[in-house]
Order: sequence, then C-alpha cells, then structure tokens
Amino acid sequence: MAYDQATHETVLFGGFGNPEYYVDTWACRNGWTKLAPASSPSARSGPGMVWDGAAENIVLFGGLSSDGTSLNDTWTWDGSTWTQQFPAASPSPRRTTIAYDDPTRTVVLFGGDSTNNAAYNDTWTWNGATWTRQSPASAPSARSMASMAYDASVGVVVLFGGSSGPGGRPTIPGHGTGPIGPQSTRPMSPLPGGRRPWITIRSLRA
Repeated sequence: MAYDQATHETVLFGGFGNPEYYVDTWACRNGWTKLAPASSPSARSGPGMVWDGAAENIVLFGGLSSDGTSLNDTWTWDGSTWTQQFPAASPSPRRTTIAYDDPTRTVVLFGGDSTNNAAYNDTWTWNGATWTRQSPASAPSARSMASMAYDASVGVVVLFGGSSGPGGRPTIPGHGTGPIGPQSTRPMSPLPGGRRPWITIRSLRA
C-alpha cells in the first residue's frame, strides 16, 4: 500500500488472506474503490511499494507469489494502470521494504527475505530506470518485515525493527542519510515485543 501524491489516493495492491493471494488494485479517498487497470502484477503478498517523487509514480517490487515463489519484478503505477519495468539489474527475489529518499531522489530498498529462508542486509536504489546495489559504510543486520519511511523533518530514511529470519526475534532501529546508514542513538524507541510494525511519514504539503 502506498499514497499516490498525484491522485491524492491511497493505493493498495494484492495481499494474502488465508488461503487466497490477491491480484486486485484498490484506491482510497474517503472510501475504498476497486479499480480495473488494463494490466497488473501477478497475485502476491509482501511486495515493497512506495511513491517515487522523482518519477511521480508508485513503484512496486517483489513479494511472494501464490505458489510460494519469491519474486523480483518491478512495476510502476501511473494512477490508472500498472506497467512492468525491465531494469538492467535488480535485487534478488524477495519480500522486502522500500522507501523514497527525497535528497537523492531515489527509491531505497533494504533487506527482506526469500522462500529459501534467507534474510538479506543489502541496500539497493531505484532511479526510475534501474536498480543499483549500494555499498554503505554501515548497515542494519539482515532482516525481513522491517518498517521504513522517509522523515522530511530530519532528511533521512528511518528503519525500525523487523525479524532476523523466519520466526526470528525482532531487531533494532536505525537511520541513515540517503541509503541506510548508522544505527540511531536516540535514547528511546518502541520495544520490539515480537512486533512487525508498519510506519509512514505524513506529508505536510497542501
């Protein structure tokens, strides 16, 4: 799910409702409306999805398919339909978390997990045409199901929590400038408590 700043709607794609995987697209502006795009990604759960402020579209990456296969396809939403992208390079198949980083005008992807029970700690950026693997000086440990969003008040992408592996314990919060960087030294943060939280940053733009 992601907020579309062009149409001022929250857009939801797919998901999992035991035992069904969904392939539908919905938009919410004072109520949910099911949309009928000309093309769509396949049914899946756990994709990364975020508004790309540079390209002015929503980016969707990866997820877990209905047959249990991890995915690494990239799609964009222009307000009316989905278009598959074919970048020269991509992260490996996975469920993952992505966020838009305004200073670098790129979408940042960190970590995730795949059906081979691997958890990742790699960092990638999307520039509207392709994915590029980054090599930050420091990074959070490998994890899945983390929450990540851009905080405009301090100009950084914030990452919190997650699981260190399938059924693993949640990990610690961190933040970075541009691609994910040093662990936060903030004295207080939410307790892990087994949670897999989702966070978003509210835009103040009228």
